[in-house]
Amino acid sequence: MFCELIDRNQKIEYAHIIKHIFFVGVDVVGQVTIYLEEDVEHKMVAAAKSAHLSKSKWVSGVIQEKVANEWPQAIVDLAGSWEVFPSIDDIR
Repeated sequence: MFCELIDRNQKIEYAHIIKHIFFVGVDVVGQVTIYLEEDVEHKMVAAAKSAHLSKSKWVSGVIQEKVANEWPQAIVDLAGSWEVFPSIDDIR
């Protein structure tokens, strides 16, 4: 069809244009295939269902938690919350 009428370099450019058209304004996300043991899969499905999330969104959330480079807000909120903190001399 159309691609048969153009040379290889033009095919690549054409493919790039089509890809650009489909993904303009859309976040492109990666895909991962994972293999789970049956019992682990059942637990994952139950956890996703309990959280009212798709399996994909639930797994994505777990990965995001594991790669986060910030402290959780609950930990940040603990800063300065101790009324009496031992001095360095007391610790030594």
